[in-house]
Amino acid sequence: MTLLNLLLAFATATASATPSAVAEPAPAAATSHRAHRDPTTGAHVVIPPGWHVRTEAPDGAKALFVTKQNIDAEGGFLTGFSLNRFDGFRARQGIAPSEYAAGFAALMAKRHAGARTATATLRAGMTVHEVQFLDDSRLPVTKLQYLIVADDAGDTLQLAWFETPEATVATEWPHGERILHAFLEGLARSPNDRPEPAHGPAQDQETH
Repeated sequence: MTLLNLLLAFATATASATPSAVAEPAPAAATSHRAHRDPTTGAHVVIPPGWHVRTEAPDGAKALFVTKQNIDAEGGFLTGFSLNRFDGFRARQGIAPSEYAAGFAALMAKRHAGARTATATLRAGMTVHEVQFLDDSRLPVTKLQYLIVADDAGDTLQLAWFETPEATVATEWPHGERILHAFLEGLARSPNDRPEPAHGPAQDQETH
């Protein structure tokens, strides 16, 4: 199961008067995942058992990583979710988030043969582009799924993606689907959720 249908479901639900209609069953997974609201980026995700969370806030961007490998111990990761959030995007880059997102998605699809794409509107001014592909230019060959979220009203761009080596897709991709589903659902339910001014305690709960 991919998120292509989820994007359409979210778009349809957003047009209705019942936000709860957005909730399509999350992809199945064998174990419990911990719900997590990240104060640095404002994102809602889930964390698979034993995985690691890391946040960064360099100048002009905020980043969240949910990874199977420990980035601090191993210096990187092969399987995991990444999110880069850019606030004040037009002010900094001189281009609307929606314009950049459309161009970025088109470029990714052009560069990777067989890429699967979809576009949906979560609410007025917020558009999501999805691109899924297998990157055989990397070693190991890696499957990736991108969600490029453009919020012109809030002047924000978010680049979210999950990646895992092709050899581990069967076991790890379901985790990625759960994380991306939670991220999308969080945007649909709480579109105005913003990062907190200062780091506060993350809000976690267990989900099945």
